[in-house]
Amino acid sequence: MVLVAPPCTRRPVVVADVMKDPLWTDYRELAQISGLRACWSTPILSAQGDVLGSFAMPPGKSRTATRGDAVDANRHPHCRYAIERQRQQEILREREARISLAAESADLAFGFCIRNRTPRG
Repeated sequence: MVLVAPPCTRRPVVVADVMKDPLWTDYRELAQISGLRACWSTPILSAQGDVLGSFAMPPGKSRTATRGDAVDANRHPHCRYAIERQRQQEILREREARISLAAESADLAFGFCIRNRTPRG
């Protein structure tokens, strides 16, 4: 369970105490069961600046983040590269499926035309 940084802000979110923070109202019970007390997250941005996801770091106890704790996911772009590559692969798979379906449809249509051709003359 990870609370994603609000995409509209494109900024890190630091929650020092999930039991008191309003962002966690709907998730407090799950946080308590899992032992999550605080969570810091930073958005993962695409090369175009779109939000791809969030990188979250639970510190294990209720406390705010210090400068040493801060992780800027965009200075370490491995997550961005992995997400963008996965999305590109999904796009390619979808295109290949559409091309395959179009080819099968063309073969069926061609076969139908050949079988139902009436001789001239």
